[in-house]
Amino acid sequence: MIKTKNDLIDGWQLTHASERQFTHTQKDSLGRIDRIYTTRDLFKSCIEWTIEDNCGISDHQIVTFGIMKQNVPYIGKGLWKLNKETIRWPPYVNRIRKLLVKTADQMEDKMINIWTETKKAIKKIGIEETNNRRRQIQKMERR
Repeated sequence: MIKTKNDLIDGWQLTHASERQFTHTQKDSLGRIDRIYTTRDLFKSCIEWTIEDNCGISDHQIVTFGIMKQNVPYIGKGLWKLNKETIRWPPYVNRIRKLLVKTADQMEDKMINIWTETKKAIKKIGIEETNNRRRQIQKMERR
């Protein structure tokens, strides 16, 4: 098996050894079939192993983690990460849906370049809508 041959480990399982969480649901069955395998050396740089909601796009949940650069001191805010609440924010969802439809139409020719630009646009929209949401909440709190 590839996992054994390459001495790979299931990072989420190792991090959450005492937890039971599932990544796939189908009728009456649950399973954790979605995994990310890593080497033991790379695992030392992996942080924040989670199983996230998929926002209704699949019957599978999403296994996620972050990778810290090795031998580099922490400086600044770190990597940008989309606020979980923004994912459900209707203006964000509408803008991202339109962007992804447009992207799907263009992907046949320049898939990698288009996807790179789309990720940048998603980040920009995420930042804008997080700020818009924050301002709207502050407005409501002042009332």
